[in-house]
Amino acid sequence: MNQRAIVTALARGAVRRAEMLAQSGGVYSPEQAANHLGLNGSASLKLAKFHLLLRLSDPKSGSIVFPVFQFAPDGTGMIPGLKEVIDELREVPEIEDWVICNFLLSPRDSLAGQNPLALLRKGEVQRVVSLAGA
Repeated sequence: MNQRAIVTALARGAVRRAEMLAQSGGVYSPEQAANHLGLNGSASLKLAKFHLLLRLSDPKSGSIVFPVFQFAPDGTGMIPGLKEVIDELREVPEIEDWVICNFLLSPRDSLAGQNPLALLRKGEVQRVVSLAGA
């Protein structure tokens, strides 16, 4: 693959990631994520370091952001079951948070066109954990 094709593919990937995040609710800054969880300052960065939150590099700016979809809409913390799914996916060494986001947000034929995140929101945690382990 030549350099031009690589650059084009990377640019397409960045656009797709930005679209995926926008369609799933956008992103929070580290401060916004911490505030949503009732914490101070850079606490969200510490939680991400220990793989308790999904932390991404914004495809446009390169800054650290946190996908809004992982937070419970009522401000009570994380979506129930998300930690279990993340833990299952992290059984694969070196898995990146973008891969986890892609898993959660991509519609699957085996789920009748739904994505795993939709099932988590319905409370079908074990089904999503099993899918993550497959």
